[in-house]
Amino acid sequence: MSLQYNILWVDDRKEDFQLLDIDKDIESYVRGLFFIPHIDFFDNVEDAVKSSRSKKYDVIFSDYNIEEQKDGQAFITEIRNNNVKAEVLFYSALHEPPAKGWDRISFLRLQSADAYEDLKTKMKSVIDLTIEKLNDLTNLRGLVMAEVSELDNLMEDIIREFYSKKKSDSVEWNDLKKKVIKEAQKSTLKKIKNGVVDIVKKDGRKKDVTIEKGECPKNCTHVWMDAKNIDEVISNFEFDSSKKAHTINEILRKVTISKKFVFKDYDENIIKVRNDLAHSRSVMKKGQEILATKKKGEKSFTESDLIAIRKSIVKYHELFEELLEVVKTA
Repeated sequence: MSLQYNILWVDDRKEDFQLLDIDKDIESYVRGLFFIPHIDFFDNVEDAVKSSRSKKYDVIFSDYNIEEQKDGQAFITEIRNNNVKAEVLFYSALHEPPAKGWDRISFLRLQSADAYEDLKTKMKSVIDLTIEKLNDLTNLRGLVMAEVSELDNLMEDIIREFYSKKKSDSVEWNDLKKKVIKEAQKSTLKKIKNGVVDIVKKDGRKKDVTIEKGECPKNCTHVWMDAKNIDEVISNFEFDSSKKAHTINEILRKVTISKKFVFKDYDENIIKVRNDLAHSRSVMKKGQEILATKKKGEKSFTESDLIAIRKSIVKYHELFEELLEVVKTA
């Protein structure tokens, strides 16, 4: 489950479509639905089939008369033999729709003077059909879990890239300790006081550690305060999505990108949405699927809600991709 929307397109007239910007129009349409489009355009069946073995496609567009020796019937047989279950749209100016009924396959006869416009309209209709199938809570959960995990990975890459170039006594490291690690320390001290976690002490003479109960001594500090490299921080499960986002906020005080990052917005639109979906169950109520949580009661998701979630994920994906490129060259 991903916001990456992969299109397999097979036609030996690739340049014609590109001259008319049909591929760009389709990409723009997919972006407008807040998915990230990627088109693999092949001019022969062999390369298309080979690609389908190693990549998952959401939809397939193909000329029915692809090659002299192979038509759409041969192509779809090979595709389905590879267990590819994507929706397929065949089009042709020469053939009538095949008499044989196929599962998840559409056919468009190109006859009118506006044949290319008709084709674009049909392509968009098939894309809508594939995306509509994602608009249920089960698919939404899978999509959000996968994409927020990917955002976490991107944040880790940015943080590692930025701080690995800085010395542990640099201004950047000191600011990280003051703004992010100090907050983590406060949170941990509170948990120790409440008996939620124990104190872990390193023994300087041994490789072992000792675990103690009770109040933390006055000189008790978070282990990250003594970190010499950023991997000592990133590799710890305590460095969660929220702390990563706070760290991104600190990095953006020192570098400039075209997009704006606000931690509060990221927390509200990404982290809390992920947490709500992860710690809830779907129930049917009056014929509608409802998300039920222990703390917040019940919530239904409209199509506009689903679009808003995808929009937020795409927004931050693009922001983090840009930031990663900036810190790589900084």
